[in-house]
Amino acid sequence: MVDPTMVAAAAKLLQIPEEKLSSLLKEKNTLDSGEKWVTLKEAAEYAKVTTYTVRRWCTARRIVWRKLNRARCGRVIIDLRSLQQFIRTGCAG
Repeated sequence: MVDPTMVAAAAKLLQIPEEKLSSLLKEKNTLDSGEKWVTLKEAAEYAKVTTYTVRRWCTARRIVWRKLNRARCGRVIIDLRSLQQFIRTGCAG
């Protein structure tokens, strides 16, 4: 499921029409690079950890992530492949 507020923020950031981005995300759930992106909550559910743990992994640069705007508390999206690889390697620090 695609969060409409996240789509609106991403469309504004990428400077493309919101409808076009929404249809692309519904079709493939991908961005330009072909990577699959998930929300912070979806990443936490996938990894069976809290969102705080996923945020720590992001700030420690253990997984690939992007902010959708420049605000300090801006929305974060996670690259699912990097999360899967991080989990496969045992989350070793």
